[in-house]
Amino acid sequence: MFGLTDAAQSQYQLSSLVVGVVFALVAVAFYTDLTKNKIYNWLTFSGILVGLFIQISTWGIVDGAWTFLQGLSAGIAVLGWMYLLGYLGAGDVKLLGAIGAVSGWQFVVMTAVMSILFGGVLAIFQMVFKKRQWDFFSRIQIAIYQRKLLPSGFVDREFKLPFGVAIAVASVFILMRAPVPFWGVAG
Repeated sequence: MFGLTDAAQSQYQLSSLVVGVVFALVAVAFYTDLTKNKIYNWLTFSGILVGLFIQISTWGIVDGAWTFLQGLSAGIAVLGWMYLLGYLGAGDVKLLGAIGAVSGWQFVVMTAVMSILFGGVLAIFQMVFKKRQWDFFSRIQIAIYQRKLLPSGFVDREFKLPFGVAIAVASVFILMRAPVPFWGVAG
């Protein structure tokens, strides 16, 4: 295939599996988060189990388990603080953990950074669309006046941002921007 060695072909096929699983995870999460404002446990836990299987079958039991744990914990840690502050739902954090379990810690860190950027853009569009930008600016003014980073009532619990959409867009963006060099298919 494409003039690749047997080792490179097996790596290419594995990479295709990882890319396919990541695409499947984020496609379902995109749909459910957009339509139902929820990322289901069956999706995230299935992704985590598939990630464990992929990593162990690729790297062996010890190295695979270590790679799995690195990816899973990186995904949870990168967005976990936002969940603890009430900015994100647990499904968003578990989704990023599942992506990390499947793809590894490097990909999940890049995805998290890009998803925060895409999420910010999505939040701006949603605030303007729902005519909530003035409420946001008044909350910022209160925070500045009270000289607190997060004053009481700063987080608007009624404003629901489907952050799984941002995670999905970021994942696809990264996969489409650098699929060959990142996944190790070419030199």
